[in-house]
Amino acid sequence: MWKRKIRDLLDYPEGALDAIDGKLVKPNALPADPDDNMVKNHEVQWDLYRKVNGYAKSMSAVTDAVYQKILDKEMVYEVWEALKQNFEASSKDQLFKICTDFFSFGWIQGKDIATNIAKLTGLWFNG
Repeated sequence: MWKRKIRDLLDYPEGALDAIDGKLVKPNALPADPDDNMVKNHEVQWDLYRKVNGYAKSMSAVTDAVYQKILDKEMVYEVWEALKQNFEASSKDQLFKICTDFFSFGWIQGKDIATNIAKLTGLWFNG
């Protein structure tokens, strides 16, 4: 779910999804004696990379503890891969967690029916 939400947020700015997929990369340094056209093209590529990379990195709002794990990543693609590695569990792990949470659900004494149903519904949708 988190992955889909972030991808949806990044769907608007041109190039943002390319950045997290590793298709938009930091431009290489200019050669020693570039012509005006090469300089202009490089500036356009660098500006797009900087804007998209910065925007995409800002969209990965994470806790301080998680941020420490991605602090050394320069490119948003690297951040994305690190987040996937930390949070994208295998389908077996996810199924096990869902089943465990569901079967350990208990009615909260002293709470109304709506609260208990909301908790059970949360287990279904948030898995």
